[in-house]
Amino acid sequence: MTHQTMEDTIAVVEIGGTSVKVGFADHGIPVDFARTYPTAQLRQGAPVAGLADAVTAACRDAGLKPARVVATVPGFIDRDFDTVLHTANIPELNGIRLGTELASRLRVPVRLERDVVLQLLGESVAGAVKRQKEVLAVYLGTGIGAAYLGKDGIFRGGGWALESAICRSTGLTKADRQTASRPTPQGQRLSNSRQTTISRLPSCFRRPGSRRRCANGSMRSSGSRR
Repeated sequence: MTHQTMEDTIAVVEIGGTSVKVGFADHGIPVDFARTYPTAQLRQGAPVAGLADAVTAACRDAGLKPARVVATVPGFIDRDFDTVLHTANIPELNGIRLGTELASRLRVPVRLERDVVLQLLGESVAGAVKRQKEVLAVYLGTGIGAAYLGKDGIFRGGGWALESAICRSTGLTKADRQTASRPTPQGQRLSNSRQTTISRLPSCFRRPGSRRRCANGSMRSSGSRR
């Protein structure tokens, strides 16, 4: 990518367990263009280089020079929103400062976010839960992920509360996934997604001040923040 960028254009990179999808938005409106590449090219010893090549190829084919990149991570990101802590389906990314390294190769700023968070935010702006303020989203794909949108925005609790994107769904049968994605009396399936269930979060779901046991055996209040 060159330094001659389009200030109101961004590239959005969805990193999944089987494929990497690259799309674009201009002035906040999705561009009718996308490219899909196999995730296998991230598993050949140089995952950041493979990802940068995919983004560069998509930009070239689209004839666009985005000013910034937003990339999803199907797993846990450190508090710096830069380091990938754990991705169950793409372990080659574990421990990499993906935001910094990808930005260095593309020469534009890169923002990382959990894939489920971006999907939920998109639905809240222009999808099935538009104008809703209390929403729990659970996504089933090659992995299982969840995110919660509250009155103050995306919930980021102590530890990795509600961040279940680490889970693999290989133990689920096709029938299990179809059952899980059916709408329930408490919620509705997200538009354009056959494997997604979304429901309102009951007020008693997480009581402020309640405590849970951490992996190291200590106790932490569920109301604590990162």
